Amino acid sequence: MKSQSFDVVVVGGGPAGSSAAYQAAIEGMNVALIEKENTIAETVRTSGVTWMKNVDEFKIPKNCYNPIKNYGFCSPNNEVVVKDSKANAVVLDVRKTYRWLADLAEKKGVKIFLKTVVIDVIKNENNDITGVITKGPKEDTKLFGKVVIDASG
Repeated sequence: MKSQSFDVVVVGGGPAGSSAAYQAAIEGMNVALIEKENTIAETVRTSGVTWMKNVDEFKIPKNCYNPIKNYGFCSPNNEVVVKDSKANAVVLDVRKTYRWLADLAEKKGVKIFLKTVVIDVIKNENNDITGVITKGPKEDTKLFGKVVIDASG
């Protein structure tokens, strides 16, 4: 079985995993990002509404969201409608946003393993997790990391 070593191994290519991988790469770490699907965000089970100030803060590209000026919040006992002359909120294209995050990570040197599932963890003599065993499209691989992050959801 093939083995590779990284500073950080991240399991899960969603927003948490891609962001963690990106941040670790910015800090100069050698990072692996493992995603079970054929592509990042192949299956998305959520929608996204957030504030324009957060979009600006995280520098999310304009092609990843649609600004909205009017929106409402509903609960079983109440409803609030907000109307404004400028867009203070956005509806994210979640798939595009997740892929943009993963692309940022990859551009910083993160190695992305697609179509790869974790089938077991590797532990040391102290019972600390030091890696994962993966089943990929071509072969099973041991991926060791000084840090292993489970962002698989």
